[in-house]
Amino acid sequence: MEKRIRIDEAQKKRVELRLHTNYSAEDGILDISEAIRRAKAWGMNALAVTDHLVVQAFPDAHREVADDPDFKVIYGVEAHFMDDQRDIILNGQGVFFDEKQEYVAFYMATTGYSVKDCRIIGIDAVRMDASGNEIGCFTRLVNPEVEIPDYAEVLSKITNDMVRDLPTIESVLPDFLEFAKGAILVTEENERVAGFLIRNCENMNIPCSFAIVYTDFLRPILFPDMDISQLDTLDYRFGEEFFDTDGPFWVSKEIASEFRYLLRIMKRKGISSADEINRMGHEETNYTRYARVFRGSTILVKNEVGLDNLYGLISKHHASIPVSQILKHREGLLLGSGTDLGQLYDALSAGADDDEIARIVELFDYLEIQPFGRVVHPIRTEAQWPGAREEWKKTIREIIALGEEFGKPVVAVGDVHFLDPEDAVYQAIIHEGYSAPGWDVREGKKLKIHVAEGETVLSNEMRRKAPRYFRTTEEMLKEFDFLDPELARSSLPYAGIRFQRMEMQKKPVVEV
Repeated sequence: MEKRIRIDEAQKKRVELRLHTNYSAEDGILDISEAIRRAKAWGMNALAVTDHLVVQAFPDAHREVADDPDFKVIYGVEAHFMDDQRDIILNGQGVFFDEKQEYVAFYMATTGYSVKDCRIIGIDAVRMDASGNEIGCFTRLVNPEVEIPDYAEVLSKITNDMVRDLPTIESVLPDFLEFAKGAILVTEENERVAGFLIRNCENMNIPCSFAIVYTDFLRPILFPDMDISQLDTLDYRFGEEFFDTDGPFWVSKEIASEFRYLLRIMKRKGISSADEINRMGHEETNYTRYARVFRGSTILVKNEVGLDNLYGLISKHHASIPVSQILKHREGLLLGSGTDLGQLYDALSAGADDDEIARIVELFDYLEIQPFGRVVHPIRTEAQWPGAREEWKKTIREIIALGEEFGKPVVAVGDVHFLDPEDAVYQAIIHEGYSAPGWDVREGKKLKIHVAEGETVLSNEMRRKAPRYFRTTEEMLKEFDFLDPELARSSLPYAGIRFQRMEMQKKPVVEV
């Protein structure tokens, strides 16, 4: 079967600022030379190469354009940023773990992922004394006043019939706050749980100044000799006994069980205050173990100084780069906000306050948005999450508004991993063989390839990855046709054009 070659008929061409080659291990399948030739055939004047934390494609890209002064390669990487600017214990100033201090391990079940748009459907909590002994429980279902989606029912074991005639959050939340009064709150790394609490308190004009401990951040500080797999095993140990508990709630008991153990370790180590924990967390040997890693941010090289700084950051940190080090060595670099796995998407979906959003936006030089099919939500398909597309549109509009407010360019990127849509099958085969944590190859989502009458039929998992192909200008415009046409045509696909004017003259490698 003859392969259909797409063409770019737009008079004004876009610039792709996010592209992975076959040097992005077990992910990209694109040859950089082939990508550059396609970009030239479409009349584009520049292309970025941004592999996962590696720069091996730079020499190939340079050789491909060495004799063409009219085409520019923008060198960069997709990087994982570690937010080492944060505290392990929120609002922990002046908080002590003394003989009178009590704790409340809590969990909130919700209708979905977004703190701004979803509702609480249940609160479960365990109150503990200073030694970690259970002294009280709080378990209440909540009427969200909206239908609970099917996927939320499955995850929470809470059905619409169970909550339809129950009190709303306006009645339940004050009762929970009274139950937790005077205690330190304890939850897992999931800041959305705390986010739902804080946002609902704000909506009801109720002060919420609890100190909040995240056990997943605390664990590596207390066990510095354990590697990640050992820490994960420790976490599983405390949840295993509760996992098969009947009914909608068991997570708070898991959290309480783990924190009870961590509390004993803190006392054994002589740690008596939240300030001590936060100071330990900001030490370099520790934040590399606890700091939350946000994947998918972009670093582009602007000039020769930036190239040297990029090489230095990758050489020293490779897998995950602390934000403090990026700020220290950011001269000559441009930072992009990244994918839905990055800080900005995460903060918006978690309903972070304006100050936190501003802190994140100010870190970046430009804000990235992506086509809907590329965005990876916790619930992956529209069938499972009917509101996913509308939530994506809302997030896109929020990012554009932030760009206008803070004077940051907003760039539409394709997160390219292969050249044409039909090439998705090859990436899916690679992912099937990889099957590492984070790739969804569990039962029911295994790769399935059927060949009938010369046509390859892609499984649902491959179709989810299919949008990662190299888009023409018109194809990218079509992805954002819900926006004001003038805005879409004047800005988003073309915002990358300004990056053509990079000052980079030095060869990315020394040829011998």
